Amino acid sequence: VSTGGTPNVGFIGLPTTVATGAQVIYDGTKWQLMATVTPDATEAAKGIAELATQAEVTAGTDDQRIVTPLKLAKAVPAATEAKAGKVELATAVETTTGTDDTRAVHPAGLKVELDKKVKLAGDTMTGNLTVPSLNGGPLAGFRNAIINGNFDVWQRGLIFTGSEYGADRWLNSRTGSACTMSRQAFTLGQTDVPGEPQYFCRMTVSSVAGAGNFVLAGQAIEGVRTFAGQQVTISFWAKADASKNIAIECQQSFGTGGSPSSRVNAIGTVKKALTARWQKITHTVTITSVAGKTLGTDGNDSLDLYIWFDAGSDFNSRNDSLGHQSGTFDIAQVQVEPGPVATPFELRPFGTELALCQRYFWFSGMSKGYSIASGQAFGPSTAGYLVPLPVPMRSTHVTTGANSLHGSTAGGGSVLYQTIVAAKVIDTSKLYIMLALGGGSTGLTAGHGTLLSIGTGSNDGSLSLSAELL
Repeated sequence: VSTGGTPNVGFIGLPTTVATGAQVIYDGTKWQLMATVTPDATEAAKGIAELATQAEVTAGTDDQRIVTPLKLAKAVPAATEAKAGKVELATAVETTTGTDDTRAVHPAGLKVELDKKVKLAGDTMTGNLTVPSLNGGPLAGFRNAIINGNFDVWQRGLIFTGSEYGADRWLNSRTGSACTMSRQAFTLGQTDVPGEPQYFCRMTVSSVAGAGNFVLAGQAIEGVRTFAGQQVTISFWAKADASKNIAIECQQSFGTGGSPSSRVNAIGTVKKALTARWQKITHTVTITSVAGKTLGTDGNDSLDLYIWFDAGSDFNSRNDSLGHQSGTFDIAQVQVEPGPVATPFELRPFGTELALCQRYFWFSGMSKGYSIASGQAFGPSTAGYLVPLPVPMRSTHVTTGANSLHGSTAGGGSVLYQTIVAAKVIDTSKLYIMLALGGGSTGLTAGHGTLLSIGTGSNDGSLSLSAELL
């Protein structure tokens, strides 16, 4: 057989190249190919292919033979959590039900379910949320162990320069250096500090060099068992007149009376940098366990929070070597709560916060001649009164302060008391106070009733009780 051109004698002429094994046929006019050889199949072209054996399918190394569904099913087992394999996709109903443990969820089905969930940030719930706890603490109310953290209550006054209590429950503590604690008002509508707070606390520090000199603001949280062995998060808003540092410290005090354990300080001590703009300061710390410790017998143990502004070298271990500095420091919305996350500041009603403060300090308010209690005269110069208190005090052992206290006389006049002879809180809810005129003055009638008044028509008077912890 020859192809192309004129065939030689004895040869059949064909128009194209003929492969070995091809068949030709004469159609009465000319010779032509009857069939062509089919090539082997490839990834790019059709062709013939050999079926793989089960062993070849299982081995998975042959790239020339093809696999049948039966052999593939035997070679690829169903997927499990422990090994790869074939898997069936879940339907929409199966994805929503969430009980099937054998089928796989595809991205589209997963997105449908995720869109039903609340995002961690920037999302709004349209239904009810049920949770057992928030950071391991109460769900609503009293998550914050700090009282008057919003600096709304100032029973004692508005400006304090001594080492004394200023804002309720807050001690302006200083030695050597000078500091003025004062109440400051936020501008209405400001947005730097969230929640529209009304006031913040300002600490104006004039540092005096000395190893034992310092300035701090502190609050004692009643009960050293509070958060013992637990993780807590301290948070507050702060700024300074320029870039400066402050320090945070927790301390456990085991009280007085008997043989209490020594204080444990420098718990979670850390320095924090401030700028001239409000910023939220957060610090998570694990409070030391009280196992093996001994409490005092006076019932005044506490967990204390200190915010340091200025300190000599004697206190380096307690404030991360803060050092001496002068300046103006502003503090707002102080919170101490269980858990590792700082949640938004807990706003309690003012009446609730005031009552919490009055457990530790009660102030009658400045008054010009208003009666606050009735009593009885014991003689011409002494009388006793029972003063009702708005809330139970923390302890029956209190310190008193008084100014311009007057007692009514049988004849309709009044006498000015000079001395508090005795003062004792009864059942934590009533104050018994015994007063004396002093200076040889008389005017009372033994056995007669008498009213206790604060101030006169022209002069302010006051009466206060303190059961603070620090």
